[in-house]
Amino acid sequence: MSFSIPKRHHSKIGSHLEVTEDIFSLNKHALGPGELAEKEWRDAGLAAPDMTKIREYRLKRVREKLVEFDCAGILLYDPVNIRYATDSTNMSLWTSHNAARYSLIMTEGPVIIFEFDAHEFLSNHNPLITEVRHALTYLYFTAGNKSKAKAKIWASEISDIFSLNKHALGPGELAEKEWRDAGLAAPDMTKIREYRLKRVREKLVEFDCAGILLYDPVNIRYATDSTNMSLWTSHNAARYSLIMTEGPVIIFEFDAHEFLSNHNPLITEVRHALTYLYFTAGNKSKAKAKIWASEISDIVRESGKGNRRLAVDHCAPEGIHELQSLGLELTNGEEVMELARLVKSDDEVDAMRRSIFACERSVELMRNYFKPGISEQELWSRFQMEAVNRGAEWIETRLLASGPRANPWYQECSSRPIQAGELMGFDTDLVGSYGYCTDMSRTWLCGDEKPTNEQKEIYTLGYEQIQKNMELLKPGITFKELTLNAKEYSKDEFRHYSV
Repeated sequence: MSFSIPKRHHSKIGSHLEVTEDIFSLNKHALGPGELAEKEWRDAGLAAPDMTKIREYRLKRVREKLVEFDCAGILLYDPVNIRYATDSTNMSLWTSHNAARYSLIMTEGPVIIFEFDAHEFLSNHNPLITEVRHALTYLYFTAGNKSKAKAKIWASEISDIFSLNKHALGPGELAEKEWRDAGLAAPDMTKIREYRLKRVREKLVEFDCAGILLYDPVNIRYATDSTNMSLWTSHNAARYSLIMTEGPVIIFEFDAHEFLSNHNPLITEVRHALTYLYFTAGNKSKAKAKIWASEISDIVRESGKGNRRLAVDHCAPEGIHELQSLGLELTNGEEVMELARLVKSDDEVDAMRRSIFACERSVELMRNYFKPGISEQELWSRFQMEAVNRGAEWIETRLLASGPRANPWYQECSSRPIQAGELMGFDTDLVGSYGYCTDMSRTWLCGDEKPTNEQKEIYTLGYEQIQKNMELLKPGITFKELTLNAKEYSKDEFRHYSV
């Protein structure tokens, strides 16, 4: 768990002297029983218990019994039971007769404390606790005549503990209504997840690999449909996945949050990610890389059936060195994933159609703001708002430029106001609904002025190029044939960028 110190917890009455104590180190379970007891135990020759091992053992025991009783989880109110399963306490006597604190332990999933007044710091001593939420009490003492209504809300949260995952919630009613009105079929996401994992494993067999180690969030999404801060993890190696050809599908999660993957039962296990980035590990980077590589190597040994060939999409030099030193033969995972993604299922095509429609709708609404004087940045923000509101995840670039900034291409949007009579062009570069990329380009004339002859000529060239290349696009043509026969203008005049 990660904790921040809300302003309300900042000390106003504590010592004015500089101290190292904080709200976390002052947890009673972190402080322990105290020096008086500790001295007496030492004098009596009594060994100190390893509380980390105790917490792990007790949680393991609870989960073993849940499996034995065929239960998805257990909801605990008794403070003695909560203490056993989580080693977390808060006003135990009071909560023993006031149902204001409870815990939900999932057999395969999160360990959640529903805390009176939502105080995370009371559980920060136990990393096995996945999450702390605000407790909702429906006691008549606190809820009065709204007790039954609050009980419904409480039960809904317990029942839907996994349904709050963004992928379980889906793109949202705005997009769903527009897709229904357009007659666009809903994709079966269960079938998509099964198909994509099958494609990855088929390619791993073809390349004779025991498995594939993925860091690229786009590749992780394809193979597992699981995400966590995709843009940040695209440049911080803090989240990764290991897909075994015949074996487990493991997410190594930043901060070990299991609930981010609970929508996909094909994911076998969620483990805590170990990062050896210099940013986090400092001069212990190489030592951490050894530990990281050892864990990966052990899984390959256990599930690889003697095959030590591992595909990897992205990996830092330290990681490559350590994996190879443990006898793993590394191969290009990018090739594996590109070829896996090459063939789409019918359900994927349905998802892509919806993503394209949502992108086109967002572009249409963006155009309502396209008036002289609007800045490139503000116009771009309108598209981004509408796209995200329809389930889009991020935009890869900021490619929107107008007037003199539009040629040569690749100027990203700026604070410059767009003038009447100028051409403005943009690429959506959108990772849209369901995570499918939707990249389309448009060029508009700003204001009500008539286009110049030069603008008409440019438009005609672009139109003719698109029409000619569309004629070439027929079933059976290869990408190479399409590229070699496509209509293209002089690179000296238009650089290399053309349709």
